[in-house]
Amino acid sequence: MNLEEGFVRQHERLFATLTWLADLLVPVATFYVSYWVVFGIELKPESYISALVCSVGVSAVYFPFLSLYRTRRGESLLAELRMVSIAVFLLFVTLSLVAVMAGDIESYSRSWFFIWFCMTLLLMSCARFMLRVLLRILRSSGYNQRHIVIVGEPVLCQEVKDTLVQQAWTGLNVLEVFDGEIDGISRDLQQFLDYRYVDQVWLAMPLRSEAALHRLSKQLARYVVDVRYVPDSRGAILLGKSIEQVAGLPVMNLSETPIDGFNRFLKEVEDRLLALVFLLILCPLMVVVATGVKLSSPGPIFYRQERLGVSSRSIRMFKFRTMPVDTESRSGPVWNKKGEVRATPFGHFLRSTSLDELPQLFNVLIGEMSIVGPRPERPMFVEQFKHEIPGYMQKHRVKAGITGWAQINGWRGDTDLNKRIEHDLYYIQHWSLLFDFKIILLTITRGLIHKNAG
Repeated sequence: MNLEEGFVRQHERLFATLTWLADLLVPVATFYVSYWVVFGIELKPESYISALVCSVGVSAVYFPFLSLYRTRRGESLLAELRMVSIAVFLLFVTLSLVAVMAGDIESYSRSWFFIWFCMTLLLMSCARFMLRVLLRILRSSGYNQRHIVIVGEPVLCQEVKDTLVQQAWTGLNVLEVFDGEIDGISRDLQQFLDYRYVDQVWLAMPLRSEAALHRLSKQLARYVVDVRYVPDSRGAILLGKSIEQVAGLPVMNLSETPIDGFNRFLKEVEDRLLALVFLLILCPLMVVVATGVKLSSPGPIFYRQERLGVSSRSIRMFKFRTMPVDTESRSGPVWNKKGEVRATPFGHFLRSTSLDELPQLFNVLIGEMSIVGPRPERPMFVEQFKHEIPGYMQKHRVKAGITGWAQINGWRGDTDLNKRIEHDLYYIQHWSLLFDFKIILLTITRGLIHKNAG
C-alpha cells in the first residue's frame, strides 16, 4: 500500500463527514440565492429564517439516515442520484408539513419555495456528479483501492476478474484468483489470507454450490475481511432485491454491519463525548481508587496490557493495577480461571466491581476503543480462539469496548466463549445509538458488579 493510498483510506471517515457538512450548507446557499431571485436583497419576516434553521436541522438527521454517506464503490451514478432526490424531496415535504402545523404556510412565497427546492436538488446532484468524477480519476490512477480476492468456479471467477479489470474506476484491485477443487481452494486461500492484506473476498459460484459456499463463509469468519457473494445470472434472478450492482455485477454482501461509513463517525462522536463526560464525573472516584492501588501494594498505579482492537490492530489498554508487579512475569499470560486469585485483596475488589476498567476511558478519548463494543483480547489468545470458535475474528470489525452486550448478559470472565461471541456478533449486526445507550444504562444498573467479573 503506497503512501497516497494509505492517506486516503485513513481519512475516509473524515471525507464522509466533510461531505455531510457540505450537504448541510447546500440548503443554506440555495436559500439565499432563491430568496435573492424572488425578493431581492431586502430581508423578509423571521418565518423565512425559521425555515432556514429548520432545513439545516432536518437535513442533519435525514441525510445520514437515508445512507447518503455510505461507500458506493462500483454502484451506478443513477442509483446515488435517486437517493439524493428522495432525500431532498423528503426534506422539503417535512418543511411543508412543519409550516402547515405551525400555521405559517400562507406567509411563504410558493415561487420562492419551489425555486429553493429545485436549486437544492440541482446543486446536490451536481456535487455528487463532480465527486464521482474525482473519485473515478483517483481510482483509475491507482489510489483509494480495495484489494480483493476472487474464489470459486473457474468460468465465473474469470468473468468477474475481467469485468473488474475493465472497470478500473471502481478501485477494486484483484490480488489473486482461487478456482478449482474446493479443498485445494480452501487451503491455498487461508495461507494467502494469513500473510497478505485483503479487504474483500468475493465468492463467485452458482447457488447449487450451497455446501461449498457455506463451508468457505465459515472459514472466512476467522479473518477480518468483507465477504461478498457473486452468483451466476440465474442465481441473481432468484435472489432478486437482495442483490446490489457493483461494476455491473450482481453482488451480495455476506458480512455487513451498520457500523460503517457515516454511522462509524457518529459512534466516534458518541464515544469521545461520553468518555469526556464520564472522566469529568468519575475523576474524584478515580483519584480514590488510584490512592488505594498505591497503598495496597508497591508498584505503579496503572497497568498497560497489549490487546487486539479493530482490524486486529494492537492497542495498549489501560487498567488500574490489580496484581503484584511481578505476578505475570513469573506465570506468563494465563486465562483467568474461576476461583483463581492472583490479585491483591484491593485488586480483587476492583475487579469484582469493574473499577479497574475505568482508565480505559482514556483509550476511548484517544480513539483506540469505544465505550460499547466487544471486549479486546490478548494476541496469544486471539491466535488460539480464532481457530477454535466460529466467527471469532468478526468481533475485530469494530472497535473494542469497555462494556458490551455480552458483558451485561453475564458472558464475561471464565464463561462460554461461544456465547460471548454470539452476543458480540449480535451487537455488531444490530448496532444503533439507542442500542449503545441501552447497554450503557444496563451496565450502570446491573453490569458493574457480577459473579463472573474478575
